[in-house]
Amino acid sequence: MTELLPDVIRVLLIEDDDIDAQDFRRMLRNNPDVTFEIGHVLRLGDAIEKLSTGDFDLCVLDLMLPDGSQLDSIEQIRTLDGRIPIVVMTGVDDEKVAMSAITLGAQDYIPKGELTRQQVLRSLKMAVARQRKACGIGASANFDQLTHLPNSRSLHAKFAELQSCSTYNSLPMSFAMLDLDHLSQINEEHGYLVGDAVLRAFAELLSMLRRDDIWVARFGGQQFIALMPNHTLDQANTKMSDLQRRLASAEMAFSDDCKFRATASSGVVAVESESLEETFNLCCMALQKSKEAA
Repeated sequence: MTELLPDVIRVLLIEDDDIDAQDFRRMLRNNPDVTFEIGHVLRLGDAIEKLSTGDFDLCVLDLMLPDGSQLDSIEQIRTLDGRIPIVVMTGVDDEKVAMSAITLGAQDYIPKGELTRQQVLRSLKMAVARQRKACGIGASANFDQLTHLPNSRSLHAKFAELQSCSTYNSLPMSFAMLDLDHLSQINEEHGYLVGDAVLRAFAELLSMLRRDDIWVARFGGQQFIALMPNHTLDQANTKMSDLQRRLASAEMAFSDDCKFRATASSGVVAVESESLEETFNLCCMALQKSKEAA
């Protein structure tokens, strides 16, 4: 297993209890096999920011965070950087929650009340080794492992590049956000494997937009982004409407008793600012209006 482990494992600990965080640090000291470098944040929002700009080998997650919604925290981290292994370390000793965490992509689930130094070290090292084996040691942090599309880590740089080019050439550019409808319901009724298959199918449909030099990415969970250089707002809306119709007309069949059609909502805005944040917020508003009008 040693060839699958780096000499230094960079850990992002997401834990809002300082005492638990201190105990965790103490357990990882003076390990003869590998050195652990630990970055500690108290909130999921801070973790998302660090993961967007930093490079970690492992994420240790407490599900009971002040700004996290338990299992949704796993999905947010997994979407942002699908190659980073997640070990859940929480005070919730619940087998059902544990199985849901593993189904969502966590490598391990450890109740805090049962922690020993040996168990923690073994769990962390095995999580890193398994994930590096599954994804490949050189897997890129900028691509979503489920859909193979770029992820949100790439968005800032790509937006700046395309927006600058469009402005320089006096060409229009549009920004679109697409949201798969009722994905949580699909997961609950048919299981996460079916939900993942729906996401992959939608990603394949989105990938066809690349023929028109449109850059697409999985932004998070059920949301996708399309940067559309050389597209007016009317052209972009037409393209998104066509894509939504194609998705809705394709029956997805996973078994004789598991057949359905998926739909998606979209919000589209013309890029009129150098600010990604401003453009993104306007697009979110457009998406919300689209959902309310449906």
